[in-house]
Amino acid sequence: MTTSPLLTIAIPTFNREDTLRQLLSTLKVEISHQPNQDIIEILVVDNASTNYSFTEFSIKFNAEGFQVKFLQNQENLGMDGNFKCCVKNSRGKYMWLISDDDLIVPNAIDHVMNILSDRDNGCIIVNYDVYDSQLQTRLIDSVVKEKQDNCSSVLARSTLISITIMNRELLMAEQSLLQYFDRYLGTYYYSYTIVIFLALKYGYYFYEKSLIRFRSSASSSVPPASMMMLALEPYKIFRDVYVKLYEEGMPPVKYLKKDFIKSNIEPWIKHEKRVGTLNWTKMSEVIKTFGVTPALINIILLYVMPMWFLSGIYFLLKRKRIPINHA
Repeated sequence: MTTSPLLTIAIPTFNREDTLRQLLSTLKVEISHQPNQDIIEILVVDNASTNYSFTEFSIKFNAEGFQVKFLQNQENLGMDGNFKCCVKNSRGKYMWLISDDDLIVPNAIDHVMNILSDRDNGCIIVNYDVYDSQLQTRLIDSVVKEKQDNCSSVLARSTLISITIMNRELLMAEQSLLQYFDRYLGTYYYSYTIVIFLALKYGYYFYEKSLIRFRSSASSSVPPASMMMLALEPYKIFRDVYVKLYEEGMPPVKYLKKDFIKSNIEPWIKHEKRVGTLNWTKMSEVIKTFGVTPALINIILLYVMPMWFLSGIYFLLKRKRIPINHA
């Protein structure tokens, strides 16, 4: 009888031979230090790559003595479809999705195995550092900042697949809800929906030490024109899952809209302002989603209102000799 592994490290991949090889080579070194390597499974699911032979790649890599379970979709299922294949084909109690262009830090496997040995949460969320495209220069340390008694400070940042470790055993026990998650296929947030569900229903554990090196300028499969609208989805999904679980009897938990605005909305408003694609149609959709909040008013004043408009207000206030607080 084959014993199921404790952890499956699942890597969805598409057209990234070099970064995939780099990640697998790093995992090979890290896992070789583990006293019981049989409780860790490595799964790679290729989404019908077109720029190299995935079959040849898998044969050569396994010939090096490090056993990886390689699977290839016969057609491209989209990013979310590939994530679903990872969930379906993993065997571990826990599943750690790692993007094929990110890397783990030294001793990351040790840290994760220690966490999993004495916890039974719905999911584990680890911190990450942001690097340049070559993973040579660290740009931001420990991106996720947890706030006491406020789940949104962590969950708003959990859209990055590489920092989430799901309790797959609990997920598979929710057979009646698996179709519910399918409604989010094609949104680019299928895995995020599962993470939110597991975190809210079964609780999560946040590990503040950075275990992932995120490659900041890797190519994206998401059309740039739709990025702003996609930035609204994490809050909408969180709200939908929260309402569903609350109606089923889950006690209320504290979350703040401003955490989602800060994590998901403000960066794209800055970007679209910089490239000249920000408009009131997009901003009205943001306001429709979040309502008029102090955090949004601040963003509108900083990035949306034309400078001549703000200068005019300043001039009028000065002419009327109304005291201006510069603090």
